[in-house]
Amino acid sequence: MDSARAPVNLDKIISDFNVWEEAAAAVLQENNRLSLQVKHLQRQCTLYQEAEKCYINDITLLRCSTERLQNALAKRCDFENENAALRDQIVALHKSTVLLEMEHKKQIAESLDTLKAAHEAHKTELLRAQELVQRQSKQEIEVLQRQIQEKNAELRQIQKQLSDVERDRHTEVVKLRLEYDAKLLKLQKQRAQSDQPSSTNHEVYRKKLQHQKAESDQEIATLKAQVQDLQRQLATFGKKK
Repeated sequence: MDSARAPVNLDKIISDFNVWEEAAAAVLQENNRLSLQVKHLQRQCTLYQEAEKCYINDITLLRCSTERLQNALAKRCDFENENAALRDQIVALHKSTVLLEMEHKKQIAESLDTLKAAHEAHKTELLRAQELVQRQSKQEIEVLQRQIQEKNAELRQIQKQLSDVERDRHTEVVKLRLEYDAKLLKLQKQRAQSDQPSSTNHEVYRKKLQHQKAESDQEIATLKAQVQDLQRQLATFGKKK
């Protein structure tokens, strides 16, 4: 059995081992290189992803800007259409304004003619009314003058009555005062009589004097009120005049 085993070629084995070792070193080196390349590619992928996000944001912004521009352009087209419609309306309004101005001038001319005729009629009527007012005023003035004269005469009569009443009152007061003094002197001389009757007579004369004085004052107040009323009436007549 041992004689049947093939002989071992050590050189070939060592040579193959060296080849495998070199191949393993090459593979390990290649693996390291690939690992570094993978890391580099991963970093680039991360950067590309971040760049993609930025590009997506930029695209979104560009899309929004495009939409805004499209809306602005659409609005501008609408504005141009509205401006065209407004220009047509302005032309139509201008024509209407010209027609209205012509009609207004015509109406103003007619109104001026009517106003002139009315002014002449009013002037004639005013002259007629002034003449009538002057005649009526003259008549009223004459009536007021007669009334003033009558009131003045009545006022003088009342003033005379007031003067007579004041004179009579003064005379009556003097008379009563003298009687009062005489009675008082007489009562003082009657010492034999009691004090009660003397006081009673004194009180009777005092009340009589006060009663006559009150009547005179009331009559004078009445006459003064009549004088004041006549003076107010005269002042009113003077203002009307």
